[in-house]
Amino acid sequence: MIGLTITEKYAKVGNVHYDYKDSLKETTETNEMNVLYHGQKFGRYDSIILDAIKNHELCKVYLRLVPNTGFTYLGASAQYEIIQERKVENNVKANDDEILIVKIKIPNALKHKLDLPPTNIYGKYKKQVMKHMGILHQKNNVCVGIYRKYDN
Repeated sequence: MIGLTITEKYAKVGNVHYDYKDSLKETTETNEMNVLYHGQKFGRYDSIILDAIKNHELCKVYLRLVPNTGFTYLGASAQYEIIQERKVENNVKANDDEILIVKIKIPNALKHKLDLPPTNIYGKYKKQVMKHMGILHQKNNVCVGIYRKYDN
């Protein structure tokens, strides 16, 4: 199982500007949600989602509108579609039209707001995702945007 965090809007954190391209399309009649995940500029963690696709692993998806806010759990799915393969090697900075793009179809979206963590913890919102996934104290996970639950 993997966990994926997505952010929908442009944000500035300190002096760093993030122009997030992730998006959602919801079909209210069927409670279905399509999540469009845009990979990272350097593709450092692309292999996690590509391995999950290859192995038909479940992906838990978490949304926040802007950084420094809590996440909402949207649901889980193993229904993936690669919209665009990465067009440059990993560890080479990609332009927006060169990054990995994956669609994840969530058949029964939940929209469950996660409990807020204590306010003085570094990476508190990402840690709230890791806690929800049951991997908070698992080695090999850091506060990035994509996580893997390892079998013991």
